[in-house]
Amino acid sequence: MPIQAGPLVDPIASKSVVESPPDALPTVFQANRTVDLVLGTTLQAVHQAMQSSDSCLLVFQTSLPIRGPSTLHSRDENKLISTKKDSQLFTPQDAFYKNIYE
Repeated sequence: MPIQAGPLVDPIASKSVVESPPDALPTVFQANRTVDLVLGTTLQAVHQAMQSSDSCLLVFQTSLPIRGPSTLHSRDENKLISTKKDSQLFTPQDAFYKNIYE
């Protein structure tokens, strides 16, 4: 999508530009079997592109991001469950998520 005057374009006038990247994704990445999730850099780019608008972004993932600035590690800390320290399981592992939208 053209981002010269912002990330939003007239969808009718730019129909081919808007529709072609999603249609091309299966063929572009068909030989790539690497499943490394990189969420942080994507969030930074979207945040920068959306700064001039009152938009929001919802992200749904089924795996932890394992590369880049937002890397998370699996927490298999069963010893903390049902103890006074179990609240630590719900705190951010990295300051990235806390700082990105400040």
